[in-house]
Amino acid sequence: MGVDPELAPRQRIASVGYAFQAAEADTADYSRKALAVDDGDWTISGSNIYSAVSGNVGIGTATPARKLDVQTTGGIGIYVENDHATLAALYARNYSTGPAARFQTGDVLVQYGDVLVNYGKVGIGTLTPGCALEVRNSSGTAVRAYATGSSGYGVDAYSSSPTGIAVYGFNESESGNAYAFYGENISPNGIAIYGLADNGDEYSTGIGVYGRTDGDNGAAGVYGEATNTGGNNRGVWGHTDNPNGHAGYFTGGRNYFQGSVGIGITSPDEELDVSGDARVSGAYRYSTTKTHYLNMPACEFQQADAGDDDYYVLHEWGCGFVFGDALPYVTTLYSPVHLPDGATVTEFRVYYYDNEAGEDIDVNARLVRRHNYESMLTTQMAQITLTTSGSSTSVQSSSDNTIDSPTIDNSPYQYLVSVFWDQHNTESFNMRFFGCKITYTIDKLNP
Repeated sequence: MGVDPELAPRQRIASVGYAFQAAEADTADYSRKALAVDDGDWTISGSNIYSAVSGNVGIGTATPARKLDVQTTGGIGIYVENDHATLAALYARNYSTGPAARFQTGDVLVQYGDVLVNYGKVGIGTLTPGCALEVRNSSGTAVRAYATGSSGYGVDAYSSSPTGIAVYGFNESESGNAYAFYGENISPNGIAIYGLADNGDEYSTGIGVYGRTDGDNGAAGVYGEATNTGGNNRGVWGHTDNPNGHAGYFTGGRNYFQGSVGIGITSPDEELDVSGDARVSGAYRYSTTKTHYLNMPACEFQQADAGDDDYYVLHEWGCGFVFGDALPYVTTLYSPVHLPDGATVTEFRVYYYDNEAGEDIDVNARLVRRHNYESMLTTQMAQITLTTSGSSTSVQSSSDNTIDSPTIDNSPYQYLVSVFWDQHNTESFNMRFFGCKITYTIDKLNP
């Protein structure tokens, strides 16, 4: 046995106050309790230590505000480490409705490993999340995802529900240029928003990108914009590899295109430029009615009933004369009228020339309509009755714009112009008939 260096051999041990108290030190049966210590706050029992008091424990603070209050200014306040394969290093649980763990005023950094929420919901910016992950932010960006690798996704959303939505954007603002979903890409060949509906069979009707709006004032379900003023960029680009498919498919409502539209041509020169044939099942209608004219020169008219010695002579200038050997010099001229179906006649006009002093011409010009199965009955649409003065050196005209039954219907009706021409007792080159003109409007393209 060695010698205790603190005591000299054979030195008397003096009596002092006890430095260690054994609560129970009698038999071997109580040897395990011999090290249990009770100082009024903490009880040490074997490998356990516990406190039965209702107060708080402070580490780094003399005024703890919680059951365990750890305060430090020089590093990590609480450090927990675990090398178990399945159990957590830190476990928090609340059997009531409050949160099991709360982080306030500061950031939560997860440097290695994963953050797993097996049950329940995660709310960022809200204490009452309505879905698995709900993020709310009163200003700025609520969620930002950034993939720095050469491949991968900033946001990868997946839904296996037959009626579910993988990505859903909603903006509840009732004013301004708010976006429910906005994509931006700075790559010259990149895609800001890409949607794929890999449905597998020909009978599926999946949608790669779906846009919807409930707004009523210029709102857009899908909006595409190309802001670069150079090159040949595209606000919205649709493509299909199926020869029977549709690169763009629109249903319901109306479609609006500003600027020129090219079909089969990338640089249209007109508002609508079609390369190839065009087929229209219905009528092509104008946005406003178009005014057109049908000029009927004197050479189109034929003589109907002349006297035995009266005849209608055409001149190379395009005018006509009535000559004869006996008085009076009278004839009636007729010409068919071919107007597009559905046209509306607005004016009927006759042209004449009379520069024979002291002589006049009586003219009765009519625009008439006759039913295909009527032998005599006609409808007089317009009539011009006049007597010339014989003192003009220029071509004159007279018109009638009070049209009866002005709409042309080529199915049951024929249309023609008749001109009664009476030169009385004068046979002269200075009394000439130059023809008629019909003014009409149409609101659709006719063959």
